[in-house]
Amino acid sequence: MPLVPRLFGAASSGIPSFLPQASKQLKVLGVQDCYNLRCTPELSAFTQLKILLLSDCYGLEHLHPSIGELTSLVTLDLRYCRGLKELPEEVGGLKDLKVLLLDDSGITAIPSSIGSLRKLKTLHAFMCKSLREIPNSIGDLQNLQYLNLQYTAIEKLPSAIGGLKNLQILNLSYCRSLKGAIPSEIGDLPSLESLDLEWTRISDLPESVRNLSSLQSLNLWGCKELRSLPELPSGLTCLSVTCQSLGLPQLLCFIHLKTRS
Repeated sequence: MPLVPRLFGAASSGIPSFLPQASKQLKVLGVQDCYNLRCTPELSAFTQLKILLLSDCYGLEHLHPSIGELTSLVTLDLRYCRGLKELPEEVGGLKDLKVLLLDDSGITAIPSSIGSLRKLKTLHAFMCKSLREIPNSIGDLQNLQYLNLQYTAIEKLPSAIGGLKNLQILNLSYCRSLKGAIPSEIGDLPSLESLDLEWTRISDLPESVRNLSSLQSLNLWGCKELRSLPELPSGLTCLSVTCQSLGLPQLLCFIHLKTRS
């Protein structure tokens, strides 16, 4: 990615006067470290914008609804926007979006319109400690490959998770509110290579995990409420578990298995 000039200063809360004239040609807009910015400006004129960087705008509370008109946008970076509690439903209009970064933001919920982002490949919500729920519409993200919900407050996975046919990496580690059983639809992910549940409070893995034919890494380290393990995919190469009254399956068939030291 080319270096992007930071067009706003830390004390800025507005849009530079020269920018609207260049809006139709602009491909990358870096609006970072704008601590006093409360709401993004009207953005509908930025018809060719591909990358919008809003990281470290700690005071940002709202995204202008016009953000949904950025139909060419490929990357939206909202990392460390800790004042931002929600995304507008209009983000569902970002038809070309491939990367959505929400890490360490104040997001409490993801709108159901996210299911319209059919080209989305990466969704990061690392350290979104107020995020408690994932909408069922996430199952419509047919091209999603990487879903990082590490250190969020989610309490359960929606059954629609089984719709993510191209998902390769699912990171749920340190989701301390995630407890009970993982939905059986987790076994419907033919492309899943890595499943990380470290230090969650899950009690059961469904029998369907044996259907995860692409699974190579399964991390259950610190899952002290996990009562037993079902039959696991034979292609597994890395398994991390905490053995605390845990009934382990027969492991002799895992000839490529590596253990955690």
